[in-house]
Amino acid sequence: MEMDWTLVIGLAGVPVVVALTQLVKPFFADTRTYPFISIGWALAINLFAAWMLTDFAKAEVGTAVILGLLAGLSAGGLYSAGSTIMEGVAANKNNRTP
Repeated sequence: MEMDWTLVIGLAGVPVVVALTQLVKPFFADTRTYPFISIGWALAINLFAAWMLTDFAKAEVGTAVILGLLAGLSAGGLYSAGSTIMEGVAANKNNRTP
């Protein structure tokens, strides 16, 4: 069985999308744009991977777009979950009684 590298890159690219989104955050003041930035990065990565690793047939483009959307949404959720956890940890440290 041959491994489909497009799927591997599509799903393993979530931490890369989070990192790239973090790099451009200083340039965007409106936090509502961050999910769209994540989706844009993920789509670009997945379409580039499909173009480089396959013959770029229509079926591969569709798969790359779907994986890009999933990776972008996952990256946004991963960042959101991490931020919530860190805020909770900070709140617990501030609310401790000696």
